Amino acid sequence: MLATCSNRRKPVAMKVIDKAEDERSIVKEVRLMRMASGCPFLCHAHAAFQTKLTACIVMEYASGNSLKKFIKGTGKLKTDDIIFYAAEIICGLQFLHANGIVHRDIKLDNILLTGEGHIKIFDFGLAVEGMFGQRKVKGKAGTLKYMAPEVSCSE
Repeated sequence: MLATCSNRRKPVAMKVIDKAEDERSIVKEVRLMRMASGCPFLCHAHAAFQTKLTACIVMEYASGNSLKKFIKGTGKLKTDDIIFYAAEIICGLQFLHANGIVHRDIKLDNILLTGEGHIKIFDFGLAVEGMFGQRKVKGKAGTLKYMAPEVSCSE
């Protein structure tokens, strides 16, 4: 949802989440989006608040479409564009991994484009923290058609 903050000159996006979902997951997502402000390729949160039934995250607004809609609209991407977007996605993922975070739902729908044509990875609801050293993620999460084969085939 597009919104306007009285103390900001730029528009913001607001994600409204039903609190009946996992409240710990909502708190984690806000924490990760605040930490994301250290990387230009991750969507970061400006603020969060709650009502009785919903949690709201006020976040950076990316004026472009998702990468999925962009590709559908333009058709085939040029090789240079693929390299450019892939490099920015890799930088965003490197930042997350260096901070012990695994996103677990990287897909074209969760990558937004800014008005300047840069990417912003968002939707940290399924992310796992504290993934340092040899620690492994347990269980499946994410979108099946984007999962690594070893994850989707595991019991």
